[in-house]
Amino acid sequence: MIINSAFAMRPQFTEIWQTFDELRADFREGAPATCMMIIGETGVGKSTVVGEYARANLPIRNESEHSFDTKTPVLLVSLKGMSQRLSAAQTILKKLQRLPTVAGKLSPVTDRIEAQMKRQDVELLILDEFQHLAETGAEKTKSQTADWIKGLAKETRVPIVLVGMPSLADVITSNAQLASITPIRRALAEFRYDNERRRNAFRSFLTELDALFPFDQQAGLGEDWLAEKMFLASGGNPRLLCTLLRWAAKTAIEAGSRRILEKHLEAAYDKFGGLSGLVDENPFTRSTLLKQAS
Repeated sequence: MIINSAFAMRPQFTEIWQTFDELRADFREGAPATCMMIIGETGVGKSTVVGEYARANLPIRNESEHSFDTKTPVLLVSLKGMSQRLSAAQTILKKLQRLPTVAGKLSPVTDRIEAQMKRQDVELLILDEFQHLAETGAEKTKSQTADWIKGLAKETRVPIVLVGMPSLADVITSNAQLASITPIRRALAEFRYDNERRRNAFRSFLTELDALFPFDQQAGLGEDWLAEKMFLASGGNPRLLCTLLRWAAKTAIEAGSRRILEKHLEAAYDKFGGLSGLVDENPFTRSTLLKQAS
């Protein structure tokens, strides 16, 4: 389906990417690892911003007549569903060695991770969905997880980015060891529509999305009257917004339209029901004033 891989760069995304670059530069200069936390509710773009950065910095495979090696400047690993350090470690090692399975106990697996990270010149390790690991177990288990992350960062000097839900902030703050090596903290949020600056930011994002579609004409998503309805439909949540637009675009293509029309947005909203919960009826079927929802 179209724009499944489309990526619109929000200002926050730009700043986060710049921070990633700075952390990698510090690593190359021999500095101790400085780690980073990125938190946010579902759908605000956490996995998108780290995933696109990883795709922009893919592994480099160097081959010669007798051997080959791989350089992995940015290693992105999802820990979704990982509640134990061993399973997390095995997942990281599988990603590094490109193996279907990895066996062994935590200590030797960690040693292999550290060796592979050094061999592959990893400059940044991103652990997405980290809350699955960090929030599991008693306080002793959480402390051991923090120790493991701190040890990995210290041994390799590689900056580690911990990505998760807002509750992850409490886990990091409550653990002095993990907090001490994670001074850089960023929170991604849904768009707001309650003042002109925030409205302009949302309209700019819509305009950038509009340009990603393969139509002869743009839909004018960033225009005031339509942007307001887009906010009502999505609540400012980027994932809901992109879901709505993907289906509207699909409807427009099937209808042979040269651009997305409001009726296509109306049909897409009807398909998914009340996406945002801000309004009881389809915002694309009436003249909407955003007063009660701002």
